[in-house]
Amino acid sequence: MQGARQPMRIYCRADTNLNMAARGNRVLLVPANLNDESQHWFHECDAVGRLTDEEEQPAFALVNRTTGHAIVSWENGPGEARVAPYNAHVAVEVSMLWSLGDPLAGGFREIRMLKNINYTLNGFGGDVLEGTVIGIYNSEPNSPNAQWIQDYDCVGRVTDDQGRRAFALVNVGTQQAVFPSRHGELEMAPFGDCVKITMLWSLGVQLADGYNEVRVLRDISVSLNGFGRYIREGTVVGIHGSEAHKDNAVWKFDPI
Repeated sequence: MQGARQPMRIYCRADTNLNMAARGNRVLLVPANLNDESQHWFHECDAVGRLTDEEEQPAFALVNRTTGHAIVSWENGPGEARVAPYNAHVAVEVSMLWSLGDPLAGGFREIRMLKNINYTLNGFGGDVLEGTVIGIYNSEPNSPNAQWIQDYDCVGRVTDDQGRRAFALVNVGTQQAVFPSRHGELEMAPFGDCVKITMLWSLGVQLADGYNEVRVLRDISVSLNGFGRYIREGTVVGIHGSEAHKDNAVWKFDPI
C-alpha cells in the first residue's frame, strides 16, 4: 500500500533544514537528507473511513517509510511522541491518529492529537535543533516550532487504545449520532459525510450477562452513565468516570 503513495518529509517553520525522522521508537529532528528513507513519511487515511476531529478535519496516521511504524501518543496530555507498529489491515488505535490545524502562513499547520486537539506535535523542551525529540505540547499555533508542513501529492478499522473497535450510535429515525457535550450530557448531531471523533465509542470488557461499558473512544476512562447516576424514567444519559462495577454504568445491545 505504501509503495503506491508519494512519501513526504515533515519539517517545522523554525528550521526548514531539519526533518522528522524515526530513530528506534522515538521521533527526532535530523538534518534534511532526501536519500535517508527514515525521514520519509506516508500520510495514511485509508483505514479510518470518514473519521474527523470535532472541527471536521480528517483523521490520518503518519507512517514511516523505513520502519512501517506510525507516530503515536499514548499520553492524554504532554509527553514524548513515539513510533509503534502500524497494522492498518487489522486495527488502527486512536492514539496513532492526528488532524491538521488551520492553515497558517507559508502552508504550515499544527499537527494535532485527534483525541484531543488541544495538544500538538512540538519540539520536546521547546527546542528546534539537530537531535531534538518530538513531543506533545499544548497548542501553540503562533509558535514556529509548533507549525509543520507536509509535502505530498495528494471509521474504517479504527480502534481504541486497547484494540477494541470504534463505533457510532446512530438513531434510525433521525439519522443523528450521539456524542458527549462539554457539560457531560449527551447530544445528537447529523451523521453524514464526516464522522467526528467525538461521535465514536468503544466497548469495555464483557461483563456478566453480556453487559459492557460504553466508553468514549478518545478517553476510555469515561463511559456512559445515568446523569447524576440515577436510573429511572426521564433520567438524562451522560458520561462519567468508569464504574464498571455499577449496574447503572453497564449496557447491553439487543437486536429488535
